[in-house]
Amino acid sequence: MTYSILLISHISGGSITLLSGGFAAISRKGSVVHIITGKVFVYSMMITAISAIIMSLIKPNPFLFSIGLFSFYLTFSGWIWAWRTMQARRMKWVRITGFLGLTAAFFLFYRSFSGDGTPIISLVFGSIQLVFSLLDFRKTNDMNTNIPRHGGRIGGAYISAITAFLVVNIYFLPPVITWLSPTLIGTILISFAIRKWIINHSKPKV
Repeated sequence: MTYSILLISHISGGSITLLSGGFAAISRKGSVVHIITGKVFVYSMMITAISAIIMSLIKPNPFLFSIGLFSFYLTFSGWIWAWRTMQARRMKWVRITGFLGLTAAFFLFYRSFSGDGTPIISLVFGSIQLVFSLLDFRKTNDMNTNIPRHGGRIGGAYISAITAFLVVNIYFLPPVITWLSPTLIGTILISFAIRKWIINHSKPKV
């Protein structure tokens, strides 16, 4: 019964995540629509990730556990960088999530070398997770880096939601393509959007 409730929560949260994340992505950054749909995305994504973690413990599934941690980290970490708070307080929370990220990276790397499933998938996600986590321990007082870090992590969380949807519903492609193609395409789009934001906000005001 408990597992069934968790599964329903996971599927419902994932569905809301896909819709709210899409609206947040295409809406003007900083607008009311972006803020509201962004919050809905964060809450639904955290429900999806937490339910996945608990389900993986009830019915042992190391890969689901590591992916759940991976998704939760990206979501919560990205949310922190959007908080309207003092930078010193933000950095304390960033470092806490950094340790969570290192834990997720450990499990992903462990699975990639255990010979279980497709090692390249765990290796790629583990490497991404490790980079993000190590960056969390770099102190920064530059507020201009907050939005790019927010976009990179929240964008990564949305990629993980899209990936989960494709993995569950697409059967005719090799698993490595289904798992990694959203990351490749999404990373390019996110990098382009962040670069555009940096260029627009680095122009001198007249």
